[in-house]
Amino acid sequence: MRAGLFLEGMSRRHAVSVVVVPVFGAAPPDDGFVGGLATACLTLELRDPADRHTWPSVLLGTAAGRRRARELYPLPSICRQPSGRSDTDLRRLTPGARLVHVMRSYLMPWVDFVLDDDTRPPVTLDLDELDSGVQGQLGFLDEATRFARLERYYLSRVDRVYAASSIDVGILRDDYGVRCVSTIVNAGRPPVRTEPVEEQYDLLFVGTLSYPPNVDAVRWLCQEIRPLLEPVTIAIVGSNPGPEVRGFAELPGVTVVGDVPEVTPWYLGSRVAVAPLRVAGGSSTKIVEALAHGRPVVATGVAAGGLAVGEDHGILQAATAEEFAAACRWLLDDAPSAARIAAAGRRQVPMAGDVAGDIDLLTRAVIESRPGRVGRRGA
Repeated sequence: MRAGLFLEGMSRRHAVSVVVVPVFGAAPPDDGFVGGLATACLTLELRDPADRHTWPSVLLGTAAGRRRARELYPLPSICRQPSGRSDTDLRRLTPGARLVHVMRSYLMPWVDFVLDDDTRPPVTLDLDELDSGVQGQLGFLDEATRFARLERYYLSRVDRVYAASSIDVGILRDDYGVRCVSTIVNAGRPPVRTEPVEEQYDLLFVGTLSYPPNVDAVRWLCQEIRPLLEPVTIAIVGSNPGPEVRGFAELPGVTVVGDVPEVTPWYLGSRVAVAPLRVAGGSSTKIVEALAHGRPVVATGVAAGGLAVGEDHGILQAATAEEFAAACRWLLDDAPSAARIAAAGRRQVPMAGDVAGDIDLLTRAVIESRPGRVGRRGA
């Protein structure tokens, strides 16, 4: 959803080539959204992890590459390397580009060749969240250290950084010394389908089900919150659920569904959306999406970071399993209050069209900050 916001904003006045790096597995089929906005879409291939020969020689072949190796390696485990063909394809795309935008810090090593070019176009980076902080909260201290090195190296070298919450923007300014940083909030889109649907589930959790903070949230929801609410029905919906998440479907009332073509029917078929994240950064897309679909939300303070909370904003905040269950039970038992809170949240949710307009203006400002750069495309 967040990548879609940037594509929508950047494509308003620029031709955009989209490059997909499938670090989480095969890219999903285009539902028409990307094809309708991008002039080209290229999915790259990753190098076989067993192939350790070509990339190091390329990396160490220049003074900049040797300096980068000293400062960055070992990289976070998610920083997969491109195949030789993909590296060539990517390099062919950038000449003439007026901007290179990268989604998430772990993809920055793919565009090192751009940063090494003295005549390069501006480069912007969307962090969404600070991965070093999230990895630290999860207890993955080695990965947190690797991400911190990655962030400190690249944040000082790009032309503008985007984050999802004002909290992270403050951290970037105060702790990292980043000056050209802007908040781009996560935004919702009005549901395509709006006709009434029979409610089948009490609670709904939506998210990438291979993402460790989401796995932890589902675990907490099913093992500690659910027993306080029984009987209750819960739908867990998202991509790439692993064995642990799929296993929760064996619990009474719990349904786990992966890779659905559309989430709207699930929102419309559920009464309350939940975001029980205990580890997170930025601001939760799932909360904004739920509010846009007219559902009240119960969330932890971590999940709602950077968002206004309370009944007037559609979000009830809870810190413990007992508080979370009590908030859910109130909304389930008091339909008029749930409807009032949901309506308040929907009125206040940032909408995609408005946020895409902000991205359009910021993109133009970044490009114009390098007036000597000539080109026609965005990438």
